[in-house]
Amino acid sequence: MYKRTILLINKEGLDEQLAIDFINKANEFESRIRVKAANGDEDANAKSIIMVTGLELEKGREIELNAVGEDEIAAVDALADLIEFYSTHSNRERIQKDTAIV
Repeated sequence: MYKRTILLINKEGLDEQLAIDFINKANEFESRIRVKAANGDEDANAKSIIMVTGLELEKGREIELNAVGEDEIAAVDALADLIEFYSTHSNRERIQKDTAIV
């Protein structure tokens, strides 16, 4: 198992767009991935939009990502990187990045 704790600092918290991108990224990996508030008891399957949004993770919360499987390190690090990207880039910058990829 590999786990990592990260601070959710983007002003919207884990909003709908971040949740969608988070789920899509999680589904790129084979590992079983879980997410939860670092001090909470309830965790969620990181590949389920309903479960992840049900956690209602807000700005300022530490979240714990953990994964088990062959690509566990890559999975957790990619999700942490995505959250950090959302925390440091505006909506406009994210849209420009997305359109540049297409």
